[in-house]
Amino acid sequence: MLIACPALRAQTVDDTRLRLDQTGERREAAREKRLVEDADTSSIVIDGKTYSVGDTISDVGEALYVSLEKHSWNDARRFLARYETMAGADPMLLYYARGGLAREDGNLDRAEREYRELLALQDDFLPGQLELARVLFENQEDRDAEALFRRIGERLSASDEKTAGVRKSVDTFIDALKRRRGWQGSFAIGPSYNDNLNQTSASETCLLVGPDGTCFINRKVPPAIGSRGVNFEGSLLRRLPLSGHSGIYLRSFAFGDIYPGYSRYNQVTSVTQIGYDHRSARDTWAIAPSFDAGTYGTGLLYTAWGGHAEWIHDVDASTTFKLETDRKQFRYKQPGYNAYDGALSDAFATLWYQLPRQWTVFGGLDLVDKNARDVTQGFRQRGARIGVVRAWGSAFTTYLSASFRYRDYAAYSDMLEARRHDVERNIIFILGMPRFRFMGLTPSVTAQINRVRSNVGWLYSYQRRQVSFRLEHTF
Repeated sequence: MLIACPALRAQTVDDTRLRLDQTGERREAAREKRLVEDADTSSIVIDGKTYSVGDTISDVGEALYVSLEKHSWNDARRFLARYETMAGADPMLLYYARGGLAREDGNLDRAEREYRELLALQDDFLPGQLELARVLFENQEDRDAEALFRRIGERLSASDEKTAGVRKSVDTFIDALKRRRGWQGSFAIGPSYNDNLNQTSASETCLLVGPDGTCFINRKVPPAIGSRGVNFEGSLLRRLPLSGHSGIYLRSFAFGDIYPGYSRYNQVTSVTQIGYDHRSARDTWAIAPSFDAGTYGTGLLYTAWGGHAEWIHDVDASTTFKLETDRKQFRYKQPGYNAYDGALSDAFATLWYQLPRQWTVFGGLDLVDKNARDVTQGFRQRGARIGVVRAWGSAFTTYLSASFRYRDYAAYSDMLEARRHDVERNIIFILGMPRFRFMGLTPSVTAQINRVRSNVGWLYSYQRRQVSFRLEHTF
């Protein structure tokens, strides 16, 4: 049975890696949004008043400025259209208005150009500096944004109560930029129970029956082994911004199960990428060399060097799409496993959609092509994933996902007398309990059901159920 483990375990590895990666990305995005959403850099708040706007350039200009300050974008567009046609229009107000409307439309590149044109006319114009700094922040130009926010902060008097709100907002953005380039991640660990460590079908088949019904040759697969263990998973991310939208990033995941009474079934997987990325408000491109390693039992099972590329696109405020692909060369280290040596290529496409009331649904497709030294162990796999995430206020979170994958092996096996085809289903449910958070640790319960059905069912079909209770720390 050991010889079957690497191919079978690879698919649950994919589900765990995708979940850790995508959960971390969305957790950091939500944390940053909460941090800066109340950081209003406007210095004027006007509400509850009706303005009568005359036809003079002074009246229209004032109405335009007030509309911008109170974020009344429809009024601002209307007044800007009038103001642009007037002789003697203030070019600074024109640039300021165009920049604000471009930002509201999501065109941050144009907003940056308009604000830079504004500051070229008057470099120390504070509202223009604040808006440009915020645009740079939202457009992921971290170095330029931080430099400008710090320059603004140096101009603001610490003793002037009129600028207290602006100072607080500037400090909030600087703190958010520090967090962007700092270490981020999570680690969770706790007891678990697995009812089928050895991934066995536990089948029994009589191959030769005598005239009297006596079985002369009986093929019996070992029964399932159930055991308590320790389940853990962790993620680590850091990005160092370069000039403009560029940066260098490190991303690493490690997860596995340790069974003190059955150490031969211990499994640990690690995935590490160090590479280049380019980020803007709506798109992230990344490319990196990658290194994977996996252990089985008490020794190293395989290593895999390769490359990783991904694209993340925010379709709109509620929808995000991610496409990622890898190419890896696997080398197995334990005796008897070198038949699995070979290249693996994969692609994963995932779409998230945020619904009202803190619901998020997601789904995706994946394709894996694995070559092997023993051609009968190579396969092509097609899969689909679907899931839902819900935050129940600040008390609980729930995560439910299901994946379906079909593996078509490359060649007929004389030993098995078949060309193998597997169907795998994997269901994961996680209940997080932030309400019971203590000492920086959040408890959670995870339940997973993994089921494989194969045309060589006597050997490769199995069902495995695992439940764990973990304490998680995020940073």
